[in-house]
Amino acid sequence: MLFTKSLKVFLVVYFLCHWSLSTLAQDRLLYVLTKSGHQIHTFNLSDPATTAETLGKSVASLSNPYAFLHDPISDQLHWVDAKGKMLVSGGAEDTTSTIQMLNELQGPTDLALDANARQLYILDHLGAKIFRRPIDGGTNQLLVSDSLKRPTSIALSAQLGRIFWTDMDLNKIFSCALDGSDIQVFFQPEQGYAVQLSIS
Repeated sequence: MLFTKSLKVFLVVYFLCHWSLSTLAQDRLLYVLTKSGHQIHTFNLSDPATTAETLGKSVASLSNPYAFLHDPISDQLHWVDAKGKMLVSGGAEDTTSTIQMLNELQGPTDLALDANARQLYILDHLGAKIFRRPIDGGTNQLLVSDSLKRPTSIALSAQLGRIFWTDMDLNKIFSCALDGSDIQVFFQPEQGYAVQLSIS
């Protein structure tokens, strides 16, 4: 059986989020990227009384930041700018960021990370494609262009060696191997539209 009991896929049906969240479990930190204010905040989850602390990183130059995540190995933060077609990276305490252009993408809006393999998976919402690239820099590799119409979210299970994504127009959750092969329909909601998913 391909999908084991240890895999939990969480779906948000017809839910549109105006922030992006990422957690650093070992330090119990929650990072929040606000799209309207273009700021990064951090919360200490081990101290419920803590107040929000704005990190020093400035993202005011970004027009439409999306898909915020944390790399636990390098302690880097990563997000994409959908309008500027950029991948932005930097340390949590840095005041500067590294920008990599994603010119062949039309509108990247979500990310998934295979931290041990050092690979970043990018969902191109407007282009209806999924790309893979080395997280430390390199060229984009097109993985999936079939079976996508309006993809909205991507997640990765390193344990199973598969990625999952939602497609709002097709109203299905798909899955494929990490190299883009073996595309399967994983789930189709009977009601509503699946637009967001996460794996733990």
